[in-house]
Amino acid sequence: MDHASPPANSESNVHQEQVQDGFDELRQLLLEPEREQLQQLEGRLERWRPDPDGLGRMLPEALVRRPNPDAVLGKALVPATEEAIRLSVKQDPDVLSVAIAPVMMPAIRKAIEQALKSMMQSLNQALEHSISIRGLRWRWEAMRTGKPFAEVVMLHALLYRVEQVFFVHRETGLLLWHVAAEPDGMQDPEAVSGMMTAIQDFVHDSFQVADDAALDTFEVGALTGWVERGPKAYLAALIRGNPPQDIRTTLQDTLARLHNEYHDALDEFQGDNTSFATTEPVLEACLLSQRTERQRQLSPVFLWFGLGLVLGVIGLGIGNWWQVQGRWNRYVEQLRDTPGIVVTRSEKRWGSYVISGLRDPLAPDPDELLEAAKIPERSVISQWEPYQALYPAFILKRLHRVLQPPETVKLAFQNGALIASGHATRAWVDRARDLTRGFPGVQAWREENLTVIE
Repeated sequence: MDHASPPANSESNVHQEQVQDGFDELRQLLLEPEREQLQQLEGRLERWRPDPDGLGRMLPEALVRRPNPDAVLGKALVPATEEAIRLSVKQDPDVLSVAIAPVMMPAIRKAIEQALKSMMQSLNQALEHSISIRGLRWRWEAMRTGKPFAEVVMLHALLYRVEQVFFVHRETGLLLWHVAAEPDGMQDPEAVSGMMTAIQDFVHDSFQVADDAALDTFEVGALTGWVERGPKAYLAALIRGNPPQDIRTTLQDTLARLHNEYHDALDEFQGDNTSFATTEPVLEACLLSQRTERQRQLSPVFLWFGLGLVLGVIGLGIGNWWQVQGRWNRYVEQLRDTPGIVVTRSEKRWGSYVISGLRDPLAPDPDELLEAAKIPERSVISQWEPYQALYPAFILKRLHRVLQPPETVKLAFQNGALIASGHATRAWVDRARDLTRGFPGVQAWREENLTVIE
């Protein structure tokens, strides 16, 4: 008997398994270290949490080393910064006030100083012109127009002219633009702007002054120079004559507008001022002037005659005012005594009388009483709000309008009760009884000698 040999495919399978085991062993030897490192890294990533202290140390350094600084970071931080400031002010306003006090206090002191100078200048001018022929005429104009005397003096007596305005870059001292009242008024505006910058630097270098001290005013003969400074540029105006303080306010407003409209151009200025040519109309608005003609002096006779005339007119005005005021007081008292009218306010305002209150539609018209009091209707402003007065006569009139009683019925109102007498139909009696329930001022319905007709 022949022995059966094992199948060939069985041997092949055993060989393949041996080869596969060898490859697995070789793969494990070659890749096991890297696999262990990857598993460790995965575990560290799963367990990793941000370290606030580490981020706090790295953020400032990252911002300092940030290449090509631009406005992107600032725009991104604006919402967070605004919200932080809002919350800080809401929680403790003193923190922000203490922080900005070193910046705001000098500005406030400067504004107060300018206001006091303006007030003193106006006071000196008012005193100078108060005792003169023109002063008397201006006082009459102040009384006629209702303006302060100092304002009238400023409108007539000031004589000034803004001849030139310089717009100068603060950091470099270079002229950005220049305008003049007369085209040939200035031959070399760049030299003037450089001179003002040099004077400012000389004062700071030669004298012990504060860092924020600035050249605000200078005088050269009949010319006065006013300088208004901003964070990136300043305006200098050359003025001939006696300028009012309003010119300085105009310069401040113009400078603020130029900083707002040319913010980027001022930051990027490198010496080329062609981009500031469009500022010419804005600067020309500062070339203000005011003139007055000399008045011929009057003789003392005319002066005394005019003074007497003024006193006479003043006396007539006082008498007329006293008469009109008496009529008005009597008119107000008459309204207060009129049933159905309640006066809540009575005053005089800007040459007219103002009266307001409550008026029942059944009460007399206040405008008709004006004519009887001889008061012009155009001089009185009346404001009346409607309301219902609970006078018995008024209540009875309203009941007649609402109930519309027949001619055979007579209505009377006494002690809060509506009394009906006569004869009427059942329908009207039932309707009248229902309508009087809850009627303003009516407390009861009574029938006296009232015959009901079915």
